Amino acid sequence: MIHLSYLQAFEDVNKRTSRLSCNIPFIKHNLCPLSFVDVSSDDYIAALLAMYEKTEISPMLELFCWAYVRSCKQYGVVRKSLGEVDAFRIQYRQQRKEVMGHVVRNGLHGDAIQIHVEKYCVEKNIVEKDRFTAMTLADLSSLHAGAIIGLGISEAQLSAWLEGC
Repeated sequence: MIHLSYLQAFEDVNKRTSRLSCNIPFIKHNLCPLSFVDVSSDDYIAALLAMYEKTEISPMLELFCWAYVRSCKQYGVVRKSLGEVDAFRIQYRQQRKEVMGHVVRNGLHGDAIQIHVEKYCVEKNIVEKDRFTAMTLADLSSLHAGAIIGLGISEAQLSAWLEGC
């Protein structure tokens, strides 16, 4: 973080780039990312000036450590509020999007949806067919215009499909 910011490699965004890049090792090792959200701009600027003008890195190291401890506490709160990650949902995200898009594009409703999804599971060798089907049906039941990215459908197609429900 210190070296990238100090080098001034870019015309702009040097400090932002250095703050983001210092997260690479944290993320690689599945650690909490660093955030400077709670750092006062006065403290940050004072640490930068000490580094730039006096080549004194201690203030930036202290600020970094304080910010990291603070980030870890915040990250824990956010992670708790989000709940556990559903690995199955993530693993089959693309397949769910594909089959949901097909359902909407082809105007499938009622039992035809479940039959189509189950057939899709067999074709794609999805082992937990019941779980995939239940998840996909739940996603389809709450589908809205803000959630169609990646489904390969337009808002008009979604509206037409929803009218048939």
